[in-house]
Amino acid sequence: IIYENETLGYFFALNRKAKFDNQTQRLLPLFAQKAREGILRLNTANRSNSILQANILMDALSGATPAETSLRTKVSGLKFGQYMRVLVICSTYDRAPDFYSQILFPELEQILPDQIIFPYQASLACLMNTDIHGTIPNDLRQKLSDFSQKHHMLIGVSNVFSHISQFAEFTEQARTALS
Repeated sequence: IIYENETLGYFFALNRKAKFDNQTQRLLPLFAQKAREGILRLNTANRSNSILQANILMDALSGATPAETSLRTKVSGLKFGQYMRVLVICSTYDRAPDFYSQILFPELEQILPDQIIFPYQASLACLMNTDIHGTIPNDLRQKLSDFSQKHHMLIGVSNVFSHISQFAEFTEQARTALS
């Protein structure tokens, strides 16, 4: 997937048969386009780092060990905050997957402009930098509350943690808070 002469990612399609049928061949470019749109949604001031950070976090949630997450972070040269929380945002009822990416994501990006946000299962996940106490400023709390009420969303918030290798553990904690 190339955007402005920069490789953002790759789209692979596998088939058990030797050749894709005609209908599948017509759908593959649409799947690739959707993948491209998803990557471009992560567009921030420093798009490449944001994409790389989100990929490391998504891999952590997909089963990468804490050691692998730490190593990938170290090798990439990326820096995460010293103190962080995870927010998991999900609907109180079933929503189409596009609702998260096309409606909620852009609005949440306006509320949390300097945080890493990405789709995760039937929700959005956000790695939020905080102070040592995990304080979420009152004005931000109010914005998140308004967002939650407007869209009938639940927001699970993890405890504070200080190493990115703990991301998957604290994401699960935020998800558990939704139960």
